[in-house]
Amino acid sequence: MKKSLITLSAIAAAVFTAQVAVAQDAAPKTRAEVKAEAAAANKAGTIEKGAAVPKATKPTSDHTRAETKAEAKDAVKSGEAQKLNQPTAVVAPKK
Repeated sequence: MKKSLITLSAIAAAVFTAQVAVAQDAAPKTRAEVKAEAAAANKAGTIEKGAAVPKATKPTSDHTRAETKAEAKDAVKSGEAQKLNQPTAVVAPKK
């Protein structure tokens, strides 16, 4: 019993030591290496569709900034802006 326990302990120690040694061989990549790999994969077309984050687009409008400001000023004067800020439905708490 004692001999099999010692053998089992030695095998377990050898297995765990080998795993630690393998894990330490792989050094982390630098930011420049990761960016270069990503650029190469993107250029080669190996990144799946939807796997990359799309570039943000600028919001577009039919009005100029001055027109929008004028519309907002008119809405404040007419009271329409006040109506927009009011809650649409008020729910009474249950008693």
